[in-house]
Amino acid sequence: MDGDDRDRAAAIDTEHDEEVRWLLHRARTGSRIDSSDRSALASIVIRDRRALGLTQVRLADLSGVPLRTIKHMEAGGTPHIGTLLLLLDGIAAAAREAMPSPPVELDPSDPVYLLANALGPMYAALPPHRQAEALRRMVLLLEEISKENP
Repeated sequence: MDGDDRDRAAAIDTEHDEEVRWLLHRARTGSRIDSSDRSALASIVIRDRRALGLTQVRLADLSGVPLRTIKHMEAGGTPHIGTLLLLLDGIAAAAREAMPSPPVELDPSDPVYLLANALGPMYAALPPHRQAEALRRMVLLLEEISKENP
């Protein structure tokens, strides 16, 4: 991956303002999202897909959303919020693929290391759109645990 690819991938992550982040948070926690907000999220998916140089076919593979649905959205249709979340997860997966992983020093006695070794193979066996869902659920679970054990 060259410097331009890294710059594009980094831009994807930093371009979302607080309003969009709040909207995504609301959507991921089950709040109702109206059609104008869904249209705004669809525009972000389209913009980010193009910025990453993803084809519609590759986004369909990464997200698990049918190609026909992606084509319909890009022709002006407004997908359901669940579909948008899958597409955004696919975009995030593509952005992660485009970014090099930072080197990490591992301590085999670290509980996070042990957890990653236990869950890693199961996570890796999931298709990309299921990986994003599993990761989202793990983060929500960890947030709940941290609230219970401050």
